[in-house]
Amino acid sequence: MANPYRGYPYSTWRGMVMRCHDESDKDYQYYGARGVTVHHPWRHSLARFVDDVFGEIGERPDGMQIDRTDNLRGYEPGNVRWVTPKTNNNNRRSNKLLSYKGETLTAAQWADRAGLPRQQVANRINRGWSIEKALTAPLEQRATSLTIDGVSRTVTEWSKAAGTPRTTINNRLRRGVSPRAAVYGSVPTEKNLSRPGTQDGKTTEGEAASPES
Repeated sequence: MANPYRGYPYSTWRGMVMRCHDESDKDYQYYGARGVTVHHPWRHSLARFVDDVFGEIGERPDGMQIDRTDNLRGYEPGNVRWVTPKTNNNNRRSNKLLSYKGETLTAAQWADRAGLPRQQVANRINRGWSIEKALTAPLEQRATSLTIDGVSRTVTEWSKAAGTPRTTINNRLRRGVSPRAAVYGSVPTEKNLSRPGTQDGKTTEGEAASPES
């Protein structure tokens, strides 16, 4: 009979318990020190953990890791799931401890406190923003349409017309540049000035030169 205390699922269970309840564990500061705990019956029984978790979310798919659905709660029934390592790493980044006005919380907790999307706060912190700016700056609204020389088009349409990636346009807009500079970057060439649906200022076959309704 295989030793239940070697390999999976023992390694999953032990890692979870150690980071939440063993102060000597390297990850304790991100879990136990923040009040993250393991459901008492799970903490003291591998068999109970396996029965409950496998019954709720099934056995672990290959390459997946255990994670908490709500990072403000512990490892408990109704709050665990299997995720990819990439997803787990993203969640850990959002668990970074940040101090503001004499209080220390994770980025996710600060986001919930401020009523902001967790991912948006995490992205701001990752871009080097201060915690104060990340929590107080207005939410970034992605433009849905732009008007240049009296012609209004969606960002996607301008992207296709100018040959500028849509993400580049949006990033330029977030930096506060004009719609023309966001689309063309600098002074547009005669070719790039052609409207969507045209090539070098000429109407493409089967398309009208006038703006779409």
